[in-house]
Amino acid sequence: MIQPASLSHRLIPPLLIAAHLLFNRNIVIPVDMTKPRLSPSEKNNAVVIAQVTDLHFNQRITRPHRRAARAINRLSPDILLITGDSVNNSDAQETLKKWLAGIEGPENQIYAVLGNWEYNILNPRTRMKETYVQSGVQLLVNNSVETEVGGRHFRITGLDDGIYGNVDYSVCGGADAAATELIMIHEPGLADGIAGRTTGATIFAGHTHGGQIRILGTVPIKPRASGDYIEGAYQVASNRLIVSRGIGTSSLPIRMGPEPDIRILRFRAGE
Repeated sequence: MIQPASLSHRLIPPLLIAAHLLFNRNIVIPVDMTKPRLSPSEKNNAVVIAQVTDLHFNQRITRPHRRAARAINRLSPDILLITGDSVNNSDAQETLKKWLAGIEGPENQIYAVLGNWEYNILNPRTRMKETYVQSGVQLLVNNSVETEVGGRHFRITGLDDGIYGNVDYSVCGGADAAATELIMIHEPGLADGIAGRTTGATIFAGHTHGGQIRILGTVPIKPRASGDYIEGAYQVASNRLIVSRGIGTSSLPIRMGPEPDIRILRFRAGE
């Protein structure tokens, strides 16, 4: 005879999986967060920036990962930002490289930062840098690069992970007045530390998975270093913070409510 507690324990996993399938039929939702507002003709000549985050690769490429790759290729961004938690362990590095091999462009304009899960790897900075270099991706850890795309000057800064890394906020700010400043972080709570060091920057974060599991619209568990941010766009001092729900999952292999997404930002070219 099955005891009631045992029966409940057996029922919970299939119920969660059913809810996951019900609420996540659309695996990837590209979100256009155009800044500033562009006319249709201007959009055709805009610089397109895509953010993908929290891929959480293990040993295989899953359906959400394949759909994310197709969405990125369809969007054909000029710059691609990968904001951490790309792999869960060292065995997943080859999987990440295979996935990146399927991304069509943007040539020499893919940038990444580390998340807390990359720190499961021994010597994560060195080993993840090797993985990304082999895939044509530049890993930014408390440093900045400057690039020009579509006649527009960008300064792209990446900070170390805010939980297990060593964040250096001093690298933020100092961009030329003509440059558009983009800052990549993993945990959105780091945006509070950036406030006051720069103005007018656009900050990209992940980490929260949009809550991953919501109950009656609420987020019962929010990961450490999330701050007051879950998903979407926020004004943090004079900077704009964009928090993506990401693609993968952690701890529990399901989502209930917040669907995976890719965040899209368009800037008017040549300004």
